[in-house]
Amino acid sequence: MKLAASSSVCAIKAGDQPAISFSVDNQSSQDVSYIDVSVMQIVKFYAKGHQKSVTITITSSRMAGVARGAGFGFDNSASDAPRTATLEVPDFTYSSTESPTVQVISSIKVKAKTESAFVRDPEVSLPIKAYRQSVTVAEVVADEDDSGGEDEPDSDDEGGGKDGTEELIATVVGIEYAPNPDFVVQSIEAPIQATVIS
Repeated sequence: MKLAASSSVCAIKAGDQPAISFSVDNQSSQDVSYIDVSVMQIVKFYAKGHQKSVTITITSSRMAGVARGAGFGFDNSASDAPRTATLEVPDFTYSSTESPTVQVISSIKVKAKTESAFVRDPEVSLPIKAYRQSVTVAEVVADEDDSGGEDEPDSDDEGGGKDGTEELIATVVGIEYAPNPDFVVQSIEAPIQATVIS
């Protein structure tokens, strides 16, 4: 079986609609029940010689399968036109990152799910970057009197507060996770692509 895939993007953020084209030539003895196209993340934690990993599916779409002996998208397939899946990217928790203690690896995965539970399903993984653009901005109003005692009468000084001081307002400013403009593109002339033969 031959499986190939390409993506219209090399980076994603919430609200994007990446288009993933894929081709299948199923010359195996198994029918392909369906094609699963998904955006995945593997989060790895490292601490004191220990490692833990978690796999997260951000979004996925299940496409029609391919019977044995059939195919599309390859020159020798019955149909020359690849199929395309357009994904809706929801909000997600982790941006792609790499550090000594945490790694977040993002990818677009195309898997041909065969009927047999004893056959390793062919899949193609396309590396991408995932970015969260911003976090919530919160505002906190600070209490001027933390003593818990009775309120004192306001002073006649200008400014409206005690002893002429202004009301204290603490503002928490959210960190902006802006994508690198030199890297993030919504359309590239030579799409990311990969082929697997099993």
